[in-house]
Amino acid sequence: MHPPLPQAAGGPPAEEDKSTADDHEKANSRTEGKEEAAAAAKTITVESALTGTDANRVALYERDPAHPNGEAFVGPGHQVEVARTAAVEARLRAGILREAGSK
Repeated sequence: MHPPLPQAAGGPPAEEDKSTADDHEKANSRTEGKEEAAAAAKTITVESALTGTDANRVALYERDPAHPNGEAFVGPGHQVEVARTAAVEARLRAGILREAGSK
């Protein structure tokens, strides 16, 4: 074990960092305003729009607390409820995902 680090003059004693990576991520994430939080909370049902040789590929895998159960996985033949995150919006614009029922 290493000896304790010297403390700065007049400062509090150094504490051991026991936070997890998730705690660190939450602390460093930006805080959303009420309008942004409401928009992010809205969900839509999507499906893969991939065709041809890409039809069997995963159209989206994303971990984000805004998604139901904290993550979204959209593979071939599945309709999935997802939050309107930046990744979802980008794939909708690129034609990788489409809202379920719209062809």
